Amino acid sequence: ENQVTDDFPQIAVEAVISVPVPGTVKILPYWTLETRVVALDDHLKKEIESNSNPYQAWLDIDKVDLPLQMRARRSGDRFCPLGMEGHSIKLSDFMVNERIPRYLRNSLPLILSGKTIAWVIPYRIAHQFRVTAQTERVVWLSLSIKDSSLPGGLISC
Repeated sequence: ENQVTDDFPQIAVEAVISVPVPGTVKILPYWTLETRVVALDDHLKKEIESNSNPYQAWLDIDKVDLPLQMRARRSGDRFCPLGMEGHSIKLSDFMVNERIPRYLRNSLPLILSGKTIAWVIPYRIAHQFRVTAQTERVVWLSLSIKDSSLPGGLISC
């Protein structure tokens, strides 16, 4: 049972999209994913630590394989959520634990580094791609939605 809803980012089940870094990618009609490479300084470290926006993420660039890819979940996918010290769980179990609505689970966009899930948008990044004391540069990913009531207007989430 799949429902398309404009108020949540979704991707076609069979789609595999290359995500340029830096660059932008459209996700369904109203969403845009922007990526940049940013040098990490003390100000940005504080911003990352206090981030409450689930529609942006930072990944250690030295730990990712570029280009990144975006796709929906597949049978057998596993994920190492931030905070679980690198332990993996079935992606389906993560989705149940996070109370992701059933109708979104098959179309929820995932960001992959190689074959490894790096970010379950907009829920959590993977532990192995987190920013650490050794991180010098990051890939910044930010999702925004176009307000269809404003001509050409993007709203940063």
